[in-house]
Amino acid sequence: MVINPPPALLIAVVLLLNGCATSGPVESQQVVTGDGYHQADQSVEHIPEHFTPMSASVLADEKERPVKVGSGFMLIDDAGDMRQTRPAPFNSRAGLAKVLAQRLRATLARPGFDGHQTRGPVALTSVSLRELDHGWSPKLATGLAALAPRLSTGRVTAYNSATTSKIALIIFSRAERVDEAAVRQVAELRSRLGERLCVHLVTVGDPSACFKLQAFNQCGTAVTGASIAEPEAMAAFVLRVFYGDPLDSDGDGVANYQDQCPRTGRGMRVNWNGCPFDESRLMKLLPREITEQGWALPPPSSL
Repeated sequence: MVINPPPALLIAVVLLLNGCATSGPVESQQVVTGDGYHQADQSVEHIPEHFTPMSASVLADEKERPVKVGSGFMLIDDAGDMRQTRPAPFNSRAGLAKVLAQRLRATLARPGFDGHQTRGPVALTSVSLRELDHGWSPKLATGLAALAPRLSTGRVTAYNSATTSKIALIIFSRAERVDEAAVRQVAELRSRLGERLCVHLVTVGDPSACFKLQAFNQCGTAVTGASIAEPEAMAAFVLRVFYGDPLDSDGDGVANYQDQCPRTGRGMRVNWNGCPFDESRLMKLLPREITEQGWALPPPSSL
């Protein structure tokens, strides 16, 4: 007996395959059709052309978020079908990838006193795939292998005197170009650099993100270019990649930027602004409820 799968299931399978390259041998039913590429091209058109950057470093200063990754490498895939022409303003996927990289750099910069942007707290390097390999249509894995020596950098001192050796590798490509060789090359980079390296993939012109470069318990992200193209979204992405959580110097669970009593210690019961919790005030607010119900405040050790 032949069972025909419902149309909804077939559509779901096609969408999943369209979002990420296959990991095993490619079979006929796994090939993405021309219609799939056309849909991916159309999704690029929703990215706004104009961009006024928000400074991630200023946002981080406001909440005392330290730099956790001192250097970043942006690998822009400008080979293969990334060079296929498409309508202005981005002209090709490679052109869009360069625009996204420029927006990331502008978001990471700090505004100067004269209104012009200055170098930000992270040492950021941008390189294109065709710069690394001068062949006609280099593979993503080839570029990653050529980039490996540059990733083995020394320690980087950030603007806030914090020292970190962590590296962020941000790849701007399309999901279909993330093949098995690229996955193996990223795994080899991680084996060399260990926890120092975080790999992020920004899919350009694809309707969904691709998580093939991610592994369990390893840092990194996978996002679409469209999802981080606007200023606020790009700032949030940059903060997530390069900055840590807000500082909490006294360990009371309230971040420094909103802690009005910065010397409370661990285990002390505090309110939302980090000051000692006033139990007597609570008794005045709810005396009847507390006495009638027999409520008792838990000891500080249980919080």
